[in-house]
Amino acid sequence: MEEIQKFIQRNSRRILAIFILFAAVMTMLIVSGSGPTGDAWVAIKAIPVGAKVTNADIALLKVNLTTDSGHYLTGSDVAVGRFLRRSVTAGELIAQGNLSPVPIDTTLQYLPVGIATNDLPNDLAVSDLVNIYVIPRDQGTVPALIAMHISVQSIDSKSRNLGGTVALSLATNSSVANLIIDAESQGRLVLARAPF
Repeated sequence: MEEIQKFIQRNSRRILAIFILFAAVMTMLIVSGSGPTGDAWVAIKAIPVGAKVTNADIALLKVNLTTDSGHYLTGSDVAVGRFLRRSVTAGELIAQGNLSPVPIDTTLQYLPVGIATNDLPNDLAVSDLVNIYVIPRDQGTVPALIAMHISVQSIDSKSRNLGGTVALSLATNSSVANLIIDAESQGRLVLARAPF
C-alpha cells in the first residue's frame, strides 16, 4: 500500500496528464458521433440537367447532415422518375430544389453576362442557382425580379480578382435569356443566391 502511495506521489503529474488525455479522447468520440444521421440520395455518376433520375443513377448513403438535413432528399423522399433542374456530379447529394416532377427544357443557352463585383455573392461558385434582379437606370421604375433558379455555368476568375465587372455564363432557355438581355439593357443586374 505504501509503495502505491509513493508511486502516485512521484508520478502524479503523469497520471493527471494521462487522465486528461483519456477524457479528451472520450469527449471527442462522443461529440463526433452525436450529430443527426440518416439516409440521403447521392449521385453515383454525373447526371446532366434535364435527365430523368433512374435507380442506376443514385444510391442511398448514410450521412451526417446536421443543420442542412432539410435541404437534401432523404431515403423517404422520391427521387427516381423526377427530372434534374441542374447537372449533378458523381458523389453529390441530391438537393430538394434540384428535382422537378415535370420534364425540364434542355434546350439551354449559355448566356454571357457582366455583373459588378458588388452585385453578386462573394462566394458564388459554378453550378450555384441564382435569382436575377434588375435595378433600372430610370429612377421612376422599381427594381424587379427577372428570373429564378438560374444555374451559373462558369465564372471568369481573372475578372473577379481584378474587381469591376465579373464575367459569368448562365444556363437558361431562350425565353428567359431574352428577359435577361432586355433587363441588362435597361439597368444593372444583381444576382442573389437562390434558396434551396
